[in-house]
Amino acid sequence: MDEIAKSFRLNVTAVSESCNREILQHSSDDAGKDNGRTVVIWNRKDDLTKDVYLEKSQSGQLRVVKQVTTTDKSINYRSEIDLMGRISRATDKPLFVQFIGWFPYKNHVCLAMEYCPYGDLKSYYTRPIPEAEARNICTQLLDGLEVLHSLGIVHRDIKPENVLVFQKTPMKVKITDFGVSKRALEGQTEHRTACGTMGFMAPEVLHLVDDTKEDSTFTSAVDIWSLGCLLYYILTKQTPFSKYELLRDYAKGRTAFPDGHLKEYHVSRQGRKFIERLLDPLPEARPSASADLTSYWTIPDTGEESIYPEPPSPGDADPSGFSRAFGDSTQPPINDAQWIGFPDVPFELGPLSDNDMDYFSTELWNFVKSARTFDRASTVKLQALLTTHASPSRLHNGYTALHIASESAPAEWVKLLLEYGADAHIRTEPGRETSLHLSTSKGDLEDFTKKSELLLAIRAVREGINAQNSNGDTVLHLAIARFGTVSAIQPLLDAEASTNIKGRQGRTPLLYALYLEQEAVATELLDRDSDPHALDNGGFSALHYAIASRTISIQFIKRLLDAGVDVNWKNEDDRTPLYLAAQKSKQEVMRLLLDHGAIPELGNPRLDIRVNQVQFATKIGLKSLWPFS
Repeated sequence: MDEIAKSFRLNVTAVSESCNREILQHSSDDAGKDNGRTVVIWNRKDDLTKDVYLEKSQSGQLRVVKQVTTTDKSINYRSEIDLMGRISRATDKPLFVQFIGWFPYKNHVCLAMEYCPYGDLKSYYTRPIPEAEARNICTQLLDGLEVLHSLGIVHRDIKPENVLVFQKTPMKVKITDFGVSKRALEGQTEHRTACGTMGFMAPEVLHLVDDTKEDSTFTSAVDIWSLGCLLYYILTKQTPFSKYELLRDYAKGRTAFPDGHLKEYHVSRQGRKFIERLLDPLPEARPSASADLTSYWTIPDTGEESIYPEPPSPGDADPSGFSRAFGDSTQPPINDAQWIGFPDVPFELGPLSDNDMDYFSTELWNFVKSARTFDRASTVKLQALLTTHASPSRLHNGYTALHIASESAPAEWVKLLLEYGADAHIRTEPGRETSLHLSTSKGDLEDFTKKSELLLAIRAVREGINAQNSNGDTVLHLAIARFGTVSAIQPLLDAEASTNIKGRQGRTPLLYALYLEQEAVATELLDRDSDPHALDNGGFSALHYAIASRTISIQFIKRLLDAGVDVNWKNEDDRTPLYLAAQKSKQEVMRLLLDHGAIPELGNPRLDIRVNQVQFATKIGLKSLWPFS
């Protein structure tokens, strides 16, 4: 038994099936005198759910007891005790249902927890709630998730039933139920399993984002998605994706964000955009948890919706929350092969629609779509279907066979389809993705390198390398998001991919790389003539992004200044780069900006003090007057 479990063990003895006796040993006083002990009798009252009941002491105290079997090897009760113990020690804030301790009983371990008398969010609110109240709840939950994620813990089942109300006015909530949470510890990796609740599960949990990738664990981004679903639910009493098909189409980029119910209940544009950010289909594009994220969810005083700028992150404190990118894939490597070249002949024929699907083309499409193994026998069957004159260029459900293979099959299949005349220039419907876009989907750099080499050998693909999907992404944007390495973008840049096309939120590849905190990629883009003066839709410059980051170096910031990026440019929030630097207490950056002519007056008394302190420290030769009060 480890130290945490020992420290939370309660001295409880069963008196009967419905009665427990607990001995509380009082600590010694300052003089070393033993202050004795107290015996508390706990009587079992109401059964709340299966294996969860309410206990009441003789003094009227209440607590919840959850029984966890010790005989089912699939249930790791030790892990749950460890998690709850670590969480209890991590913060003094009332963010989580208090873990009182545990005790053994027959073939169970009993977990004693705080009782929240007002129930969970789902039962407490029978109707959609006001936006201001939802925002308040969101701030508390983000605060709690920030603590969990800092411990390496992913809750994996954030939903209204797992958020308890413990105070009405002002509304205070706590996160509960860590039974399916996972902690990434050395020697404690878990298989990637689809835990959670339908309606609140992220698309990657259902393998809708990257069906072939098999990381040992999901990232904390699944909790951010679930939070977005929770907010959507308490504001509308509807889940954003009531059917699997709706979630699938959204995750694949075929449909827009479903904000109809939010509009119906008059949720502000700011609120809708905030929730949409949490529900980004790409895990790496969701923000990380921080209570400061809600600072950009402002609720207009009037019924009119204000213009809402898009910041580099939805919070001042943690822009790095957007810096997740796909890790190394564990897909088995594809055998090396000598690929043959393809003629530089542009494709001029339009895509053939569903109505043109003959029997063999349908068989081909279904075979590629349903394939789960890609061994030699499967490849032989694919080639046999292609020799029947089945067309690999016919659109069905918005995809051609080449689209599907580019997204999820090995490069060998892409090569074979191209050899049999697949049109690599056709786009999906309605997502407007090219095969080159889809070749990034696995997040596997080796796989992408092979597929992109095949596709870029075709002149029509090279000519269309800057095609944008329905979200505004080029393949360069996607390669930055899904790989985050210089080696991933170099072949695209060599094929003359533009470094200045604006994608989602008006970000150029350079701004997107800084948004995801990829300095090496951003440096390569600057070396390839990316415009350092570009602005996103919210008026944020590369300098804003770099300063908001936790990892971008001061040398890179200096390079932007040397390139002439406006040191006093204000975004749509009227914030200059110096404002962000002062806000994040970056002394060295503040000195650099001031040396390059930054206007020191920020219009914020607290931040103006910080600037003045830096100026004073510089004047008298001190390197720091930190920390600020």
